[in-house]
Amino acid sequence: MSDKAYFSETLLSIGDILQLGCGFYYMVIDIKQQKTEFRLDLSKSAQPA
Repeated sequence: MSDKAYFSETLLSIGDILQLGCGFYYMVIDIKQQKTEFRLDLSKSAQPA
């Protein structure tokens, strides 16, 4: 995955599905707070059938 940042006006939760600019879908597996930002752990990518 080449996207290094994700910006949203809505809060994310574990289990949310994201569609990134590359067209793939990812599920948020975990959200970890770091010193200055949050890190999202995402599932493997998937494309719609």
